[in-house]
Amino acid sequence: SAGKTLTTITLSTDYSTYTIGDAINITGTLKENEEDTGLSNKSVKIYVNNELIDTVTTLTGGSFSKSITASASGTVTIRAVFETDEDYASSAENTSITVNKKTSTISFAADKDSYDFGETISLTGTLKSGTTNIGSASIEIYDGGTLLDTVTTLSNGTFSKTITAETVES
Repeated sequence: SAGKTLTTITLSTDYSTYTIGDAINITGTLKENEEDTGLSNKSVKIYVNNELIDTVTTLTGGSFSKSITASASGTVTIRAVFETDEDYASSAENTSITVNKKTSTISFAADKDSYDFGETISLTGTLKSGTTNIGSASIEIYDGGTLLDTVTTLSNGTFSKTITAETVES
């Protein structure tokens, strides 16, 4: 675009790795290249994984910001785009972050320490992420390497399973 001043966008996030549910704070600056000064009151489009999520307006000095919530695990690409206007040429910048799944813990117990052959074993447990109980999740219950059953946690994160003692360990 002849006659238009070239521009540069910088783009960053507050961290490089997040966990699902975390706030991702995106910041950047739009500058014109001749004087290296920030451009205020310009529209910058913010994309996450090629999906337009917002258009923000640059402040004095050319700065812009946007906070989003990490919603899916994997590599996430964030892109800021300034589209050309009457005076300035377009520019764009990408940055990538990693979003991890939340960690979970299972507390698990049987109703007693030892059983006789053929006796019923009552297993109970709770699935949590941090201090939050996780409902509607699938839990696989194994005896050694053998899958006995898959149960679903209740809304309060608890699950239970009754099995019969069929093997004797000496």
